[in-house]
Amino acid sequence: MASRTGALALTHSLVLQFLADHGYSAAHEALLLEIDAADAPTYVAPSMDRPRITRPELDDVEDRVAVATAITDVPPLVAVVEAWRDALVADAVARAAVADDDADMASINRTPTDPSLKLLAPPRDAAVFHVHHLQNILVARLLSIPSIDAHQHVLVTAAADRTLRVTRLHPTDISQAVETGSSLVGTLGSILDLVQLPTLSHVVAVAGMDGSIALVDLRAVLASDADAVTRAPRRKLHAKLCSVVAVSRDGRFVVSGAADRRVVVTEIDSASGTWAQSEAKETEWSVPGAVESLTVLPDGRTVLIAARNAADLWFGVVPDGDGTQAGTLYARALNADPNDTHVSWTPMHLAVSPSGLYALAATSAASGRVVLLRLSQENDGAYTVRHVRNFYGAKVDEWSKPRVAWVGSDAYFAVTSGDHQVYVYVTRAKSVHTTNVQIVARLLGHEHVVRDLACVGKWLVSGSYDKSVRVWQVLP
Repeated sequence: MASRTGALALTHSLVLQFLADHGYSAAHEALLLEIDAADAPTYVAPSMDRPRITRPELDDVEDRVAVATAITDVPPLVAVVEAWRDALVADAVARAAVADDDADMASINRTPTDPSLKLLAPPRDAAVFHVHHLQNILVARLLSIPSIDAHQHVLVTAAADRTLRVTRLHPTDISQAVETGSSLVGTLGSILDLVQLPTLSHVVAVAGMDGSIALVDLRAVLASDADAVTRAPRRKLHAKLCSVVAVSRDGRFVVSGAADRRVVVTEIDSASGTWAQSEAKETEWSVPGAVESLTVLPDGRTVLIAARNAADLWFGVVPDGDGTQAGTLYARALNADPNDTHVSWTPMHLAVSPSGLYALAATSAASGRVVLLRLSQENDGAYTVRHVRNFYGAKVDEWSKPRVAWVGSDAYFAVTSGDHQVYVYVTRAKSVHTTNVQIVARLLGHEHVVRDLACVGKWLVSGSYDKSVRVWQVLP
């Protein structure tokens, strides 16, 4: 009876809070009166940013509140409904494909046997670079650049102070900076994303807030060449801010996505790190909403694209270098139920697993949902996706831009959270609809939003609005 009373109290409170948040004052008052007449329980957890529901006419309101002591916060009603709806769909899909799951998920359903794939318990912050920039850090990556240092990673960061910074780390102590250089980015505005060219490790393609893409030589930045970025070969490819950039596996094409709802594929000279001579060698795709994320799939030529206001994931095929095959674009249903054309969340960041079999999508869902997708190729090379699991637990609000990164193998992944932590999940589970029981570590230390996250080998690097960069050792 007690558990039923607690559930009833929470249900009443969720509905009451929903009515209050959305301005349904008449319905809110009427429901309060009916709950009071029935002498029914309610419960609202204390919260600094949520108005407490009260009954003004009653002096003994506190005596009529059934306090559920095990509950520390009341989630938004929309998050509860969303989680319930997703659970129904996920469970139905799982029952229909349980045999396929057993076979397809073998690589992550069993404990990794390779010791190098076991999570370090607990992960530790191996290096902290305080006030690495003067303003919010937007991009933080560890790159291997033999022409700069053959024995250690190089830390590359960009921030809202409109600087690009390169830091060479000590070969045996990653917490020590050996040399640091920086350059102003000029009319690019802030750099929102960057990707290393596979054929020229010292060159990165950077995405600018002004809609441009520039090919920057990091060696010049490390030497504190003030014009290293402004002098870099640049193309203005988008009418609005460019949020994400990727590169084909052969290094011949740069792919950029922007708020102008366009994805542009541009050919470069992979030997010199400059743009191809003709601007005609571009392919353009349009999607229904602003492009939030894109990533190159294992075949090296297909780009997985996530956009706002879309019930699909988009797959763009980079054209052949000789021009014999034009780039194509096709869609796959985003929902687990392909007949459902409504989606209430957006994949904010995509990451392909080390094996190439899976993709993770960190979403804008209020429930903190992270979707695990199974990637498959048909006979004609086109990709299909299948929902495998949903993970919950990270904190997300309407302004969040969560980031996700695989950790070492298909067995673990990390995701940023609105509480300024980084959550590490284990992907193997008995259920396709999982809660925070899958969280195996919480990385503490940042004091503001974690804006970027990337994993290289045993290191996980995070950049934050607290102006710091942290390098975590997550694997032995």
